[in-house]
Amino acid sequence: MKNKMNVLILSTAIIYSASSMLKNNSFYIHFDKFLSAYKSACAGLQFSCIVNESGKAKCWGSNASGVIDDDIGESFGDAPTELGGNLPFVDFGNGLTAKSIFCGAGHACSILNNNGAKCWGGNFNGETGSGNTDDPVRPGSSLSAIELGSSIIPIAFALGNSHTCTLFDNKKVKCFGGYFHGALGYENTNNIGSSSSDMGNNLPFVNLGTNILVSSIHSFSSAYHNCIIIDGSQLMKCWGLNDNYQLGYANNINRGDAENTMGDNLPTLNLGLESKVLQVSVGNIHTCAIRFDNELKCWGNNENGRLGLGTSTTPIPTSSPLFVAVKIDSDTTKKAKYVSAGLDHTCVVLDNDISAKCVGNNVNGQLGQGDTINRGDLPTNTMDTYLAINLGTGSLTISKITTGEFFTCAIFVDSTIKCFGNGNYGRLGSGASSDIGTSPSQMGNNLLFVDIFAATSAPTKNPTKSPTPPTHSPSKSPTRSPSKSPTKSPTKSPTFGPTASPSKSPTKSPTKSPTFGPTTSPSTSPSKSPTKSPTFGPTASPSKSPTKSPTKSPTNPTSIPTKNPTKSPTKSPTKNPTNPTSIPSKNPTRSPSSPTKLPTKNPTKSPTKSPIIPTKNPSKSPTKNPVRSPTVVTLTPTSKGSKNKIEIITISFIFAILVAGF
Repeated sequence: MKNKMNVLILSTAIIYSASSMLKNNSFYIHFDKFLSAYKSACAGLQFSCIVNESGKAKCWGSNASGVIDDDIGESFGDAPTELGGNLPFVDFGNGLTAKSIFCGAGHACSILNNNGAKCWGGNFNGETGSGNTDDPVRPGSSLSAIELGSSIIPIAFALGNSHTCTLFDNKKVKCFGGYFHGALGYENTNNIGSSSSDMGNNLPFVNLGTNILVSSIHSFSSAYHNCIIIDGSQLMKCWGLNDNYQLGYANNINRGDAENTMGDNLPTLNLGLESKVLQVSVGNIHTCAIRFDNELKCWGNNENGRLGLGTSTTPIPTSSPLFVAVKIDSDTTKKAKYVSAGLDHTCVVLDNDISAKCVGNNVNGQLGQGDTINRGDLPTNTMDTYLAINLGTGSLTISKITTGEFFTCAIFVDSTIKCFGNGNYGRLGSGASSDIGTSPSQMGNNLLFVDIFAATSAPTKNPTKSPTPPTHSPSKSPTRSPSKSPTKSPTKSPTFGPTASPSKSPTKSPTKSPTFGPTTSPSTSPSKSPTKSPTFGPTASPSKSPTKSPTKSPTNPTSIPTKNPTKSPTKSPTKNPTNPTSIPSKNPTRSPSSPTKLPTKNPTKSPTKSPIIPTKNPSKSPTKNPVRSPTVVTLTPTSKGSKNKIEIITISFIFAILVAGF
């Protein structure tokens, strides 16, 4: 397997392209084309910034302008304790995150996830767009979004030494900050942005010519000039400082600080046989472009051989005979696929996607060749005479390289970073301030990754495709042995005090309305068919031998039950009992008579109040018409002749008793 490193070189000049296309084996660069595990990265003059895929941003290096932290003047990255988790995030305020980030000499800007934009850091000339000259400007909730005007959305920035230009979704440009050398392009020498009245709809679009729309805009962290690629024609225009012919015109007159230098008076560049360009990079006082024919052309200041033309002659305008295509590789079929212009060195990535080379000043090892020898200033040290940068072996894929003042950073697709060159102010993020890249032993696998986001050394091989947002207040004591088979439908309102010893065989159909106070000593043999409507007040001392067939319609219990209930109650109680005696006898009979087996069906309605002793042997056939006034029974009847008379008296007596009963 070939060890390929897909390198993308990106200068601090901010690149944006509205589209990508293929034409004659060439392509338009789209800013997001090479972004994968991170969203955006940039190199300032002495610092760098990166935005990860979550929209979180960090910066490291010089904090002289407060671009990193409130501790002005300190550096971040020249000590191990200042990196990783100790390196602060940029606070955009109100939970906002960044879509992209752009670096200037001492200030930075981001386009946010709400399509607003904020700039912070150095602000001597109003370059942060805050409507004042407070310096420095700090990010956070107190920093408002830049007022750029209504009905337009910023899509890219180009930051220079003390100015800021913004490209909008309508393909037009606005600039603010320091006017120096015409960098703002408003044909005057006024700073813009130091007052709130300068911003918003009062900030005009830069006049770039009739019907001119812009597909990309470019500058460098210490530059005073800008270049655009015109949408559609793919031709270039540049304005600002031109003392080294860096604008690409036949003379060295500045454009943008005097009348009649902008608009239709600002010509497009003549780059020779082909003037249409695929990609542009602005350096400090030089400029480079890849033409439609895939040839790399560079012009402007050529000190230290930064143009890569094999000569030390400087400057070189586009009208010079020395303005020729840059030699990239000994294999002439290989061409430059991407170019990045820095302070005084230039880097390219070849179209084989595995090779990157740099030319120019190398006093601090920023060319990545493991020495301090300048390259590009002699015919014997042009890029076609030496090997590509050695960044190490393995399966690492480089997404892009940023170039600043005397340093270079390679950013890999997994957001890891390697930097080399000048180590002052911690700009390399190595945890030291020494230079790296001046010896072969410092490059390759010995070139360590910068600890920015404190990434794990063993990342997951199959990360989740749709991660959830992080917990705002994570548990301080997370479970050490989480369930391997978590419930698919957890309760929406879990209790705060989980069961210490949960049941191993929980019920499959739990009650929908459980009681709040569970039974302290539950039955070991619960009823299989419990009552559907249980009482709220259970019996305190229930019967140990309850009836097996309880009454279906029980009566209310006796409020004052008898103290001595009958031991042998009747087995067949009366079905229609009478009401109990309200005033029972105080001296009831101790030997009550047996009840009449065949009581009369028509008992007397007015019984005698003073009954006599009943007849022991009453007549079985009593008289039907007893005498109403019976005589007193003769105690000593006559023996014979008076027999009938005694019988009559007896009958009369019985009759009298019956009458009395009526």
